[in-house]
Amino acid sequence: MTTPRIRPRKCCLCQEMCTDCRWHEDLKGYLCPRCTMNRLHYSTANAACIGHPLKRLPAFSLEFEVASRDRSALHKALILLKYQFKRTSDGSVDDEYKSPIYQSLRAFCKPLAVLHDLRDLVNERCGTHLHVACKEKERLRAIHSEVFSPVITHMLHHREETIAFWGRFFNRYATAHMIDRYHCFNLESAHPTLEFRLPRFRSAEQYLRVLQCCRAIVAYLDRTLTACAVGEIEGVPEKRCVSPSAMGRHVLALYKRYVKTLPEWEPWLDEKSEEGVGVTIVDEETDEFALDDF
Repeated sequence: MTTPRIRPRKCCLCQEMCTDCRWHEDLKGYLCPRCTMNRLHYSTANAACIGHPLKRLPAFSLEFEVASRDRSALHKALILLKYQFKRTSDGSVDDEYKSPIYQSLRAFCKPLAVLHDLRDLVNERCGTHLHVACKEKERLRAIHSEVFSPVITHMLHHREETIAFWGRFFNRYATAHMIDRYHCFNLESAHPTLEFRLPRFRSAEQYLRVLQCCRAIVAYLDRTLTACAVGEIEGVPEKRCVSPSAMGRHVLALYKRYVKTLPEWEPWLDEKSEEGVGVTIVDEETDEFALDDF
């Protein structure tokens, strides 16, 4: 009796032929064991860059953490590999998917819709950290506390508003205290970014609002700190320099403007599951919140 020959299949992710490929319903293709099981080291960076850069708004990337008691459910997130995410290990969650660097919101449109479909994998253990390119990171480091203290104080005094906007409240992985790399506005990463550690993905609409706010904040700080440096070089700092406390007030004012866009009720305030939402990606060059000079 002859043994039936096993037909090799092409993995829809790595494109390698394999006799052990299995059909993946969410990917609508065959998946090899290596792509199913492989996780990169936690420190692995994703340097892929997508989209066309904008003059006044910075690039961004995110870390999409997932966790579930249902191991098979976690395989749904493998679809992110098709969008150039990198699957890495993280001891606090099951998987952390690191996105490419997006130069614009338009480049993020399709991945955002996919993340919305995976939102059930984001539980209380997960954060969805956002990295925004910050050209003036070193200058900002020197005045970090003064710049962010006003908005942090506001967030502490408005707990439900903070949860509704960011998706959760302060915790040990996203602290209000500026003592280590877990600070909610973190400058201690090895990348030239300001890391926003507080966001937790709840819906496409919610995360898009957070993303627009964070990019606007960094864009404002970059422009202001660059102008201050030019003023010092030219010997006329009084004409261009803005004090750290004034920057802090502007950051708070900008944050409040985005918070005003919140719906009256956000379903995750009592941890109920939300229904799907539609999201419109606006033309960034006419986004009045992002481009306003304060």
